[in-house]
Order: sequence, then structure tokens, then C-alpha cells
Amino acid sequence: MHRIDAERMASLLSYAEMYALAVMFLDWALNDPNIDPERRTGVMLRAVDFERLADHCGPHWRPTDPADGKDVIQFIATAQLDHMLRRS
Repeated sequence: MHRIDAERMASLLSYAEMYALAVMFLDWALNDPNIDPERRTGVMLRAVDFERLADHCGPHWRPTDPADGKDVIQFIATAQLDHMLRRS
């Protein structure tokens, strides 16, 4: 996991939020026609990092230092998770 601060992300995000970010980054990489190939690779690798972190933490993981939604990555993860749950 070279593209994310795994310790910080684990302290802020739940397992489901990490997976939601992985899905969001992968969808962005695969479906946004405005991303150049180099950026696309970086975005896909970020998706892999979030998926690996979620797998490492496990499905019962809860954030150890939640910032009560005040951190932008938490806000994005929560919004993406809500979006995914509404679509299913």
C-alpha cells in the first residue's frame, strides 16, 4: 500500500467505507474518459490499496479514531457507501 496512509485510513474508516472507496476509485478509473492512462493506473492502484486495507482489517473493523465525519476522506467514503446502498 504505497498510495495511501494505511494507518491513518484504518483509524478513520470502517471496513465498508474502505470497500466503498475501492469501488469508487475503480469505477472512476474504468469509466471516466477524461483520465489519461498514467492517471488511470494510479487511480486503479489506489482502489487496490483500499481493497487490500479492508481485507487486512476484516469485515468487523471499526475506525479507531473516527473524526465524526469532519475528515474529507470520511465524508467521501460515507457518501459513496450511502450511494452504493441506495443502488442495491
